[in-house]
Amino acid sequence: MPTSDIAEGSQPDARVGSAIQTLSESTVQYGLMAYAFLLPFAKLNHVLEYSFLALVIVWVALKASRRTLSVHLTALGVPILLFLGWVLLTTAFAVDPAYSFSEWRKSATRVVMLFFVASAITDERQVRNIVIALVLGCLVQAAGAVFGSLSLTVPRHTIQYREGGWTSASQWLSTYLIMVLPFVALAFRFERRLALRWGYALGAILILIALLFSETRAAWAALLVQLAVVGTLSIKRSGAAATVAGALALGLVMLATAVPGPWRDTLMSRTLTNTSTMELRFNTWKLAVEQIAARPITGLGYGRHSFQHVIPEDPPQPLHTHVHNTFLSSAVQLGLPGFALLFWIFGRLLRECFHSWRANADGFEGQLALAVLLSVAGVIVRNFFDDMFVGTIVYLFWLLVGLHFVLKRGPLGSSGPVREASKVSPKQ
Repeated sequence: MPTSDIAEGSQPDARVGSAIQTLSESTVQYGLMAYAFLLPFAKLNHVLEYSFLALVIVWVALKASRRTLSVHLTALGVPILLFLGWVLLTTAFAVDPAYSFSEWRKSATRVVMLFFVASAITDERQVRNIVIALVLGCLVQAAGAVFGSLSLTVPRHTIQYREGGWTSASQWLSTYLIMVLPFVALAFRFERRLALRWGYALGAILILIALLFSETRAAWAALLVQLAVVGTLSIKRSGAAATVAGALALGLVMLATAVPGPWRDTLMSRTLTNTSTMELRFNTWKLAVEQIAARPITGLGYGRHSFQHVIPEDPPQPLHTHVHNTFLSSAVQLGLPGFALLFWIFGRLLRECFHSWRANADGFEGQLALAVLLSVAGVIVRNFFDDMFVGTIVYLFWLLVGLHFVLKRGPLGSSGPVREASKVSPKQ
């Protein structure tokens, strides 16, 4: 066959391949943008979960049709797979094996988000678009929480009310806001249009007010830790950045003092100086430590409700129905090996983010790494006083972590950086 005929015959195949590639990238990008925007809306949880799995199946099918399917396991691949393997192994020794296996299946599905994002997203432009969608969804959530609280028909200090927005409860709202707030700062920093920068700045203030209305001490502590991390990392590099972090901390104090007198007094007595909830946690943690000592290797079985099997019917002191500390809970559920594996995952993730930030502190990759680092730090502090590392929070966590690893890999899993977004002049 003449060479020209071969070339002509290959052109349709090339066009079809290019169309499939474009379809694959567009489907993933817009699908994840919609997912990121809608994630905090509690009533959509199951719809979003099934939609995500459908998106993964479509992407796999499109990639397999071109024989270009590859999965980027990231630097967390080994510890995550070992953790999932240990969870599966311990189900044989669980107090409720069927429940623990069900929880393992859910965790394995949620981890797919990390590997999917790290493998399917191909350039910085897509990462930026997903971040913007996430930020916009967060601002809608914060606005709904603030206006919902302000629209109360009775004085706030006269009722037991903690704003939960559309996340179903204040605990979930505060965790979500703490995780996304660093990305609002990221969007502000890399936005060149003045009007949008003002929008992000006002949105950050709205988030802080929503956090105040949530009346969640652990979230407030997480925010202070995030500011402390920013100040610590920035003080040697940029006095201005450290000053901004300090000014934000001072602004939070001023915001708290600006709260109307009656609510401020109620807030102090009901939230800040209320020791009953901490006493309840200490009672629960004491029983948790006893259970770790009793079953140090395999634990009670995966799933936070496994703890209910060891709570006495008539306890001498009030107890929570679950441990209310993600890391202590991991030791209760999975023994000390499970706790060590979870510690390895979080420790390696923090180290990866820190090294990425230090290598390119002023670029988008470095600032994205810093945002992920701050989000992870917030998750750690927040979950030291509760076990919120479940459900959609985990999907969001792995989505954010996956975006970080996108910028650490090259096309088809090579070690170089992914394609950069096209350069935009400051005037655009």
